[in-house]
Amino acid sequence: MIRMEKLLVSSDRFCAVTTVITPEAVHDLRHVLVEALQSWGMGAAADTAALLASETLANSVEHARPGTGPAEPCIELAAQLLGTGLRITVTDCDPAPPQARHATPGDEDGRGLLLLQVLADAWGTETHDHGKTVWFVLGV
Repeated sequence: MIRMEKLLVSSDRFCAVTTVITPEAVHDLRHVLVEALQSWGMGAAADTAALLASETLANSVEHARPGTGPAEPCIELAAQLLGTGLRITVTDCDPAPPQARHATPGDEDGRGLLLLQVLADAWGTETHDHGKTVWFVLGV
């Protein structure tokens, strides 16, 4: 069960949830995202959004650990349905931008940024005083 610090659903076009970083956070936040996207009638775009969000969340869970921010680091997932697409953001307390890896065929991870580059219409990072935000946009 997700330990939500804050859940905000302000309309049928925006959803954001913040939780403490735990190993279960990726699964739990993905579940919240999929429910929101299904309620918005996103169809097939929901699958791509969930995949890319999971990769971005997993990177945050792995790298934003105690010592890089608050004693109990949090992660925020937000989704906004825009006129031309869907914008997803993942914010964590680690200001370091994600680093691309060159995964070998036997590696179980290391492909998240490659998936963003291939599947998202646009993506990027923003740093701020309390960490960073990784965002991506999918056309709908």
